[in-house]
Amino acid sequence: AVNDANELEIVRLGGLEPIVQSMALAAEGLDGNSKVDREMGLLEELATQCARALRNLSVNASNKTAIQKLGTTRHLQSLMNYPNEK
Repeated sequence: AVNDANELEIVRLGGLEPIVQSMALAAEGLDGNSKVDREMGLLEELATQCARALRNLSVNASNKTAIQKLGTTRHLQSLMNYPNEK
């Protein structure tokens, strides 16, 4: 989001949940080693985009609480263990 009003509106309208669900899906998928390179690349990109979206939305202080309540910390920690610099 470009500004505070947009960041609040995205969260207010339920846009946070799909981002967190997608990040959880990517984190779980990256934990498995049986994926082909193309699938791993797609999961990496999904995880990267979700993390960026959460970073941008968390600039707003009231969004930080909403993000934490959805359990994003464990997914982000899981992604920190993955050796991709994105």
